[in-house]
Amino acid sequence: DLAPTGIVQVAGESWTAVAAEGATIPAGYLVEVVGRQGLVLEVIPLTPLEVPQ
Repeated sequence: DLAPTGIVQVAGESWTAVAAEGATIPAGYLVEVVGRQGLVLEVIPLTPLEVPQ
């Protein structure tokens, strides 16, 4: 889980991530990267029906 920080997989690589607005994102959820500060990604959760364009 990202609560609000944790690890995400992006293109096969592990990144430290923080959930936007301090949200908790359950493990296994798809996320969208909305920002980056150094080596930390800022992400938001996607519902199962949302896919990035």
